[in-house]
Amino acid sequence: MFAIFPFHCQPTLRPAMLLLFGLLFWPLTVYANGPYSGSTTHWTVMACSGPESQVQLLHDSRKIYEQDRPTFVITHGMGGTTTDDRFLHLADAIGDAIAECSVLIVDWSKQSRHTGWFGLPNPFAVAAKIDSVALEASSLLKAIKMEPHRTTFVGESFGNCVNAQVDKTLGGQGRILAFNPANEAGGYTTPDLTACSDRA
Repeated sequence: MFAIFPFHCQPTLRPAMLLLFGLLFWPLTVYANGPYSGSTTHWTVMACSGPESQVQLLHDSRKIYEQDRPTFVITHGMGGTTTDDRFLHLADAIGDAIAECSVLIVDWSKQSRHTGWFGLPNPFAVAAKIDSVALEASSLLKAIKMEPHRTTFVGESFGNCVNAQVDKTLGGQGRILAFNPANEAGGYTTPDLTACSDRA
């Protein structure tokens, strides 16, 4: 299943999808007042390729990851993720709304931050790293025996490009929920997301 917005989904998943939509598109004024309330320090590294790894899988350390459960994989875009930001709170919201699911975060923050002249963000430098990030993320997800057919990939901007490549590598069996997909002006040609899954 592919959707840009969370309303085109199974009725049983709509509450969680509405939470996704609200947290990803919260008014920018909220950010000006600081991070969301509540701690997200329970999100810890579950898997990485080594001490110099540029990609990490985060999970909720209060729960045991179970591969036979419905799984949500959240992938941020350019700029990365930090403690108490919207992606971690989104992960918490999904876990709270769907108690029987597992939630993972693909953290590629080190690779998703690059500045050019005058300290301005350089999306082209970040875009050049997407394929290698997706390959590493795929390997990590395989290593923990994640079952693609039980998985919903949730992405924002360049995170959708990573998710599309990961899903393709893993056999195109997952669902993709794409928010704010990046366009070619950012330096990366976003795949046809509806063709990346067998549930398009």
